[in-house]
Amino acid sequence: MPSIRTAIALLGATTVIAAPVMKKRASDAYAQRAIEHYNKMTNGGQYNTDYFSPENVPYHSIETLMVEAPDHGHESVSETYSFWIWLEAVNGKLTGNYDGINTAWEYLEKHMIPDSKNQPGNSKYNPSSPATYAPEDDDITNYPAQLVFQDDLFTGDNNYAKQWRYTAAPDADARAIQAAYFGYIWAEEDGVNLSDLASKAAKLGDYMRYAQYDKYFKKIGNCIGHDKCSAGRGKNSAHYLISWYFAWGGGLQGDWAWRIGSSHTHSGYQNPLAAWVLSTQSAFKPKSKSGADDWATSLDRQLELFRWLQASEGCIAGGATNSWQGHYAKPGSDITTFYGMYYDWQPVYHDPPSNNWTGMQGWGMERVCSLYYVSGNEMAGTVCRDWAKWVKNTVRVSGGQVVHATNLEWSGNPDEWNKSNFNKSGLNRSLHGTVSAEGLDLGSIASIIKGLLWVSAKDGDEEGIDLSLQVMDAIENYKDDLGYAAEEARADYDKFGGEVYIPSGWTGKNAQGANLKSGVTFIDIRPKYKQDPDWAQVENYLNGGSAPTFKYHRFWGQTEIMVANGLISILGYGDRTPNPNPGPGPSPGPTTCPTAITSQGYKCCSAKCNPVVYQDEAGDWGVENNQWCGCPTASAPKCNSKVTQQGYKCCSTCTETFYVDDAGKWGIENNDWCGIPTTC
Repeated sequence: MPSIRTAIALLGATTVIAAPVMKKRASDAYAQRAIEHYNKMTNGGQYNTDYFSPENVPYHSIETLMVEAPDHGHESVSETYSFWIWLEAVNGKLTGNYDGINTAWEYLEKHMIPDSKNQPGNSKYNPSSPATYAPEDDDITNYPAQLVFQDDLFTGDNNYAKQWRYTAAPDADARAIQAAYFGYIWAEEDGVNLSDLASKAAKLGDYMRYAQYDKYFKKIGNCIGHDKCSAGRGKNSAHYLISWYFAWGGGLQGDWAWRIGSSHTHSGYQNPLAAWVLSTQSAFKPKSKSGADDWATSLDRQLELFRWLQASEGCIAGGATNSWQGHYAKPGSDITTFYGMYYDWQPVYHDPPSNNWTGMQGWGMERVCSLYYVSGNEMAGTVCRDWAKWVKNTVRVSGGQVVHATNLEWSGNPDEWNKSNFNKSGLNRSLHGTVSAEGLDLGSIASIIKGLLWVSAKDGDEEGIDLSLQVMDAIENYKDDLGYAAEEARADYDKFGGEVYIPSGWTGKNAQGANLKSGVTFIDIRPKYKQDPDWAQVENYLNGGSAPTFKYHRFWGQTEIMVANGLISILGYGDRTPNPNPGPGPSPGPTTCPTAITSQGYKCCSAKCNPVVYQDEAGDWGVENNQWCGCPTASAPKCNSKVTQQGYKCCSTCTETFYVDDAGKWGIENNDWCGIPTTC
């Protein structure tokens, strides 16, 4: 039996934790998967596929009957373009051809940025009077909102003026900058100059700072009462986070203009990697005097937000707002604060709650962990390591199938924030994210795996790397002629027959010629959906049949899969032999807990406690659905008895095989040999 040090040396491993040098790798199986996927989506950069319009607009999805963020599959949003840039950046590194990243950015500007003719009078904007206040409300029947004209905001007439208006999604803008950065550094490694792209990304970052401000530029912190909370001065109306949106508009006659930020922030929208790029990388620094400094402040503020929202389980809760309920209301006394902003477990939209979908976990944390990888920022590393534990506890691969948390339920509140507590143990003991649904969401799990890959590669975490590869190997079982897809039932499509609120007395026609009036349903105002080839199964559902099922090919989800496979190659793990049908891991032990707990009338927790919340003489206790439960006492995985007879332990998971002898397969944990379980 070789010593552990000898084995590590022979295997070329190292005990020095450092990010692997990014080298161009395109011959391994993961790279080939990514390149093949890219070609399916773009036809080798020709863009004449089902993913694009004839004008080179990337569709939200190939399928047209689609209602989620866009309400038609062939709509497009800035999110889609930002993922297109990611797609091209990774393809560039794998093939050496970076032409596509400039092409994607060119079409983003062409189709998504209005020219001056389409925003007349924008130069008439007056920063001292940004916009007329209109309250938001949780109750739809309180709309349309009554405009409130006051001295510190833009004042005009009380009529419904004819306007032009635009809204930006700053999380998508930040993703575009993030993807452009990776494209830039990878191209630079390969001798290709993308400095023009970097300059454009820097300019976008400059304008994006509107997302760092309260909606009506009011002072950040304890802002209660639209007429009492003071207007901002200098930059004290900046929360320095990436908010839900910012918007601008003006009169069609070009005689006035308005601009607003957003008071609401969501963890899934943050991008500390983009903040780091815009504040530290010379090619990407904005030209404005304070742009780089603002993004430097934003970098730390975003990382603090992630830590403040990190639940006991490691997952990340919703966000914070400077305007409770959208009209500067007073929250309950139990609501905790972050720099005076109020905790909100479901920022902005509530049906379904905005942070229940675990895609938000992958979107936000992939950016935190990529920051950790490229910069070594230990604040990011701390958040990522705790989050990675949650991923490992909620993702399973067995028999070629992936099962992961698809939805979460939230309970409790984070602790009142204090920056000095960032590294304090035992934070947020009362804040919990409980798995409420499991299944398979291909785009979400690929996003999550990207985050796990970054932190695992930085820390040399073999367990995280192995799980990442297992998941991506299993996703190959969902490949089809168009990309990757898994069947999903859409019970929420009962809303096609649900009423769309229109106030009494309001009437009109929309672009489809539908009559708009109080009492109409969604399908009433979108009659062209009845011409869609998938309408029949939705209609059957509305008539009492089963929920319709689809295999959607969403552009963003396809890109996440391509990028995850590409990153495995780029980060240096592509030479590991892929397994398209990974077998089951160690059989779980019995889901029992101490009788001293169940005899008190409590149930056993449904899964391993992470963390153990309380310990007493009865055993370890966890919390599920706001109720105490007993932590399971699962039996440890078993390995060949010849292993334990030599004084070694069994490995805790199905880790990589480093040695084989008559005792079976050997792995490495905690710098020592361990026997790989016989069920692996």
